[in-house]
Amino acid sequence: TIIQGEAKEYEGVADEIHHRADETEQALITSEPSHLESLLNFTTLAYRRPLTNAETNELRGLYHRLRKQELPHDEAFRLTLARVFVASPFLYRLEKAPAGTAAAAVSDWELASRLSYFLWSSLPDAPLRQVAEAGQLTSEKILQQQAQRMLKDPRSRRLAIQFACQWLHLRNFDQNDDKNEKLYPQFATLRHDM
Repeated sequence: TIIQGEAKEYEGVADEIHHRADETEQALITSEPSHLESLLNFTTLAYRRPLTNAETNELRGLYHRLRKQELPHDEAFRLTLARVFVASPFLYRLEKAPAGTAAAAVSDWELASRLSYFLWSSLPDAPLRQVAEAGQLTSEKILQQQAQRMLKDPRSRRLAIQFACQWLHLRNFDQNDDKNEKLYPQFATLRHDM
């Protein structure tokens, strides 16, 4: 009789659990479009510039084609995200070549990317993206303000580390065997200390 009483108590709880599980599943299905919008927003960050209409349509189309093939949302989302990670705008910092042979200024977005990777070895942050989006970064005054702001940030330490290490060939210096040990016999013993 005790077991039957516990079973009846469980029935009420089980109904509540199933009801909440159904609500959660429905909430996940309802939120799927916002996941795709978040992926497009992320892609703007990953490409370091606004997406073109063609890129937006291509990513949306890929996701919807995958769903029509009856792939679940999670899998279609992951495959669409994988498409972002293999795209050339993510892998390379591309710049649009000017028409003809004459030199031309880079766009605000290209300048933001150059500045950010030079000073921080990373993608542009929100304030730099806002200035680029407003088309103001090519203004000498705004560019100077942004550079000064970025140099005050601790991430600017990356400039010294990355640039100096590449320029002076300091990375993995303890493994450096470029020196002629006949001319510089002391180098082998000093290499690690250096």
